[in-house]
Amino acid sequence: LEYYTERLQLLPAMQFGGRPGRTTTDSLHLLTKFTKDAWRKGHEVAAIFMDVKGAFPNTVIPVLAHDMRKRGIPKRFTDWIERKSEGRETVI
Repeated sequence: LEYYTERLQLLPAMQFGGRPGRTTTDSLHLLTKFTKDAWRKGHEVAAIFMDVKGAFPNTVIPVLAHDMRKRGIPKRFTDWIERKSEGRETVI
């Protein structure tokens, strides 16, 4: 999946988590540069940091698989995700 995700450019350029060759340190360097550049121009900077830990357990798997196929992920991968997710439950 990593290969197709990168090849088809399915993730935003600023997505660092779970991507090859991108680290937390890289994201911090980019944030620092962006902040200092803005300050030099007299601008203010605000940031929001999110860790969407509960996103995947609440995903509707058939919709996810459909969207992945639509974006070019081979069916063998989406079928595997659907099989691995059979019978799963989310408890709140």
